[in-house]
Amino acid sequence: MAKWQRVTPVAAVAGALLVLVLVGRWLASPAPRERAPVAPKPTTATTATTRPSPIVATVRLPAAEGEIAALAFDGGSVWVADQAGGALLRVDPEANRVVSRIRMGEPQAGPWGMVAAGGGVWASFEEGTVWRIDSRTGKVTDKLPVLNIGSFAVGDGALWSPCCETERPKSSGRVTRVDLATRRVTAKIGIKGNPYTAAVAGNSVWVAGSLPNSMWRIDPARQTVSTVKEGYARSTTLRMAAGLGALWIGNPDELLKIDPGTGRVLATIGLPGRPVGLALGLDAVWVSTDTGALVRVDPATGRVAASLQLPEVGSLGSLAVTPDAVWAASGRSILRIDPARLRAA
Repeated sequence: MAKWQRVTPVAAVAGALLVLVLVGRWLASPAPRERAPVAPKPTTATTATTRPSPIVATVRLPAAEGEIAALAFDGGSVWVADQAGGALLRVDPEANRVVSRIRMGEPQAGPWGMVAAGGGVWASFEEGTVWRIDSRTGKVTDKLPVLNIGSFAVGDGALWSPCCETERPKSSGRVTRVDLATRRVTAKIGIKGNPYTAAVAGNSVWVAGSLPNSMWRIDPARQTVSTVKEGYARSTTLRMAAGLGALWIGNPDELLKIDPGTGRVLATIGLPGRPVGLALGLDAVWVSTDTGALVRVDPATGRVAASLQLPEVGSLGSLAVTPDAVWAASGRSILRIDPARLRAA
């Protein structure tokens, strides 16, 4: 069994002194400070916000050698004239997809031009015929011997189709009138030139030709033709449209606003390129260009109100305007664009 070790008086005194020293140091040391809470580092507010893309949907068409010839809106569907595929396509604007395809002929043979009017869609073909498709059923109802190379005008209860005269293509052309009610050809009006685009405004049918400053005005009641001498087309007129109180003429790098009653130029609007598409809707004039730009023009002021530049898509093509979107052809795709997301000018 272990024995207890005896503690000497000297050791006891030394231990007591060590305890006193430690207690003294503890009493002399300052009380620990309460650490203040660390304020978070200030963050820099982000002033630049990411703008949502104006392109809200892209409808891609089957691969083919060629682009989209025309777009049209009939009040319920967006129609696509797929000249490269030889078909008319019907797009549901709510689902953003192709819902039907109407084979019209061999690829590259048409349709070249298209317009929605009188409860139907009218499309032109290379062989010199214009087909009418019922918008509701999608069935072909008429095939008329009407020459057309891609542009139609609608007004005065008729469809107006400008084109060259095949018998004498270098000396004369004509504008064919198709009655929308009877769906029959009612007149063929000769033009001393090569007309290819038209619009109905101010109780007249305005027709532009393929040469600079070649423009005519047709009285639809008398079916008489007069030459327009104002020289609106400084170069080849590319597009024409009528509505919103004016006649709109798209020339290279500019859009003209014309008073259809007097023929006076009300405004000249500069464009970032050659106009490829021209459409009216949503209380605005819309122009697409070969530089990938979409321009919205205020019809009241005749000024650019907003624009969108899409250099990555190259050229924008034909346009169609629905109640809440602008549709633009781009190569083998159709872009649905939200007009509210365009950058104000």
